[in-house]
Amino acid sequence: MINTQLLVIIFFLIHRGLIAQLPSVNLESVEFWQPQNKTTHWIQLKVDGTNGTNISDGIKTKAWKLNSDGSVIRKPVCYVSGCQARVSASFSLDGSNNSCIGPDGLPQNGCDFFARATVQGLDESGNIAFATNLPPKKLVLSGNKKHLEYPATSIEDEFTLNKIHYFPMFTINWEWAYDLDGAWTDAGTSDNPLYITKEVPKKEEPSKGYYHYLTVVHIGCKYGDKMNTYEDLVENIKNYFSLRQVTNINGEPLKYYGQWTGGSLGSNTRDLLLYKDGICWAWVKFFIDVLKSQGFQELNNLVTVAGSQIGTSPGFFVKTWIDSPPGISGNPDFPYINVKGSPFYLNNSYNWDYEEVTLITPASAQNNSNPQSDFGSHGIVRVLGTFYDPSYGLFYGAPVFLPPPYNLIETVPGLDANISAYYITDMMDPNIYFIIMNNSLDYPYIHVKLPFLDEDDDW
Repeated sequence: MINTQLLVIIFFLIHRGLIAQLPSVNLESVEFWQPQNKTTHWIQLKVDGTNGTNISDGIKTKAWKLNSDGSVIRKPVCYVSGCQARVSASFSLDGSNNSCIGPDGLPQNGCDFFARATVQGLDESGNIAFATNLPPKKLVLSGNKKHLEYPATSIEDEFTLNKIHYFPMFTINWEWAYDLDGAWTDAGTSDNPLYITKEVPKKEEPSKGYYHYLTVVHIGCKYGDKMNTYEDLVENIKNYFSLRQVTNINGEPLKYYGQWTGGSLGSNTRDLLLYKDGICWAWVKFFIDVLKSQGFQELNNLVTVAGSQIGTSPGFFVKTWIDSPPGISGNPDFPYINVKGSPFYLNNSYNWDYEEVTLITPASAQNNSNPQSDFGSHGIVRVLGTFYDPSYGLFYGAPVFLPPPYNLIETVPGLDANISAYYITDMMDPNIYFIIMNNSLDYPYIHVKLPFLDEDDDW
């Protein structure tokens, strides 16, 4: 009886010792690579507002890394639809098993390590929007004999052709085993943001402030998620801008004329993301660049509009301004007078020495309820045949042509409806404004200036 109990105790201790000596394979890092045969489907994301500083590391990105203190570094990754992501991983090898690991830390003959993974792309609601696998692969010991490497391998399924995706969490659940037919053990899970564009983004144009910035790609994929037509994409992006709460990837507001003067106002996408503030040209370029990041492109997207009056091209006051009749100018076409003070803009407000037309309520714009409201011209976009104003988040519809003989002139009644007044300046003293209230759709009106400018033109 005593001998039997002793044998049981000895067996138990030996069994516990063997278990304690089993190696531990734990995930350390995960890299995403350029697709094997579709090099154009790997998008090197850029840091917002820089002159092309890469987030990606060339043809690969270390998207998940476990630090020694237990914290995790994550980086976003971007592919084009219709390709297979390639993934590699690094594992730490801890402990030893006398039946498998030799004194030098290397596997004995006939004893290998393998890894495999299940892959899931989760949408913003946490639902599985994409699922596939990484096949079993033999792991390779790195030079220090304490790390195992899973070689760069394509996931088993392609991302659906022409379908946009935003995966806030692209998870990879790893397992390891001694042999393909043996028991598989959990080795850790990685997760990082992953973006899928509809088509190959249009080529970066550094001189025009267009790069594949993270915020640009993020907005296109987030608000185009699961879309597969440009019509749906454009509509969703318009709807997002129409909230007038556009932010960068960090949730910081991007403004339209947040600071009228004395600040830094961007005039292109790069500067808008750098200063988080911009004029209308920055906003129209930013809007178009979001679409270009999805492969969309048309001619004549960027449109300049201005006031039109017989014999002159007046500036305009964006709503809401009110008049104080009857006006003292003596000019029936422009009966009111305002006289600019110095400085004209003071703490984001107007400084008039004399005024008969007064700003009451500024028009709401991107993250700003008090933008500058006087302009000589303005920038909007023409996309899929209709006008849209990214600065104010407003739809203006299709152009309306004047009757003959002016039937080649396009007008924008939707914008004209948001104009309170038109003005011209005195030829001898430009500080004097002669003003007419916008009480009808007759002269003055908003028209499209020629020539058109498209996204390939410099401003």
